[in-house]
Amino acid sequence: IFPAGGETLTAPFTAKWSASDPEGNTVSTTVRYSHDNGTSWRVLEVATPLQSLKIDPSRLPGGQVCLLQFIASDGILSKVALSAPFSIPTKAPEVYIVMRNRTPQYGLAPLRASAGELVKLEARGFDAEDGLPKGYIWSVTNGFRTYNATGDRFDLPPLQPGTWSINVTAEDSDGQ
Repeated sequence: IFPAGGETLTAPFTAKWSASDPEGNTVSTTVRYSHDNGTSWRVLEVATPLQSLKIDPSRLPGGQVCLLQFIASDGILSKVALSAPFSIPTKAPEVYIVMRNRTPQYGLAPLRASAGELVKLEARGFDAEDGLPKGYIWSVTNGFRTYNATGDRFDLPPLQPGTWSINVTAEDSDGQ
């Protein structure tokens, strides 16, 4: 079985296992992943007849005690095997900003508001290990005037014309 244990996996890798049936029946394997030593599981592949699976750790929650579980079945009998523990680095939350009084713009497009318009901001985020971030911290400045707030929503007073910088950060349970 690969991972063999003790590895810190940061690049895509191929998990490997072997499964066979003494009667020659086709064996299919379901592969599950745990980032918390088996407390929770995520299905990566269902009933594959192959004995390897390419896995991209950047798309999985990180943890210090990660496991792969292989459930092999010939359709009647099944057997379960576990990899030895390995680690995948944890990820920082991903956060983006939308204006609640506008159609959401995704990506790096600038948010634009008319002079005197009430700007209603909302932070949305996701953390691979925790789900939703614990909270958000806002800072909005034009270099002379700064507004700060906490929470997922921030309603700004009408802003003076010019360029304003909007920053929002989120923290997860492991301090990222």
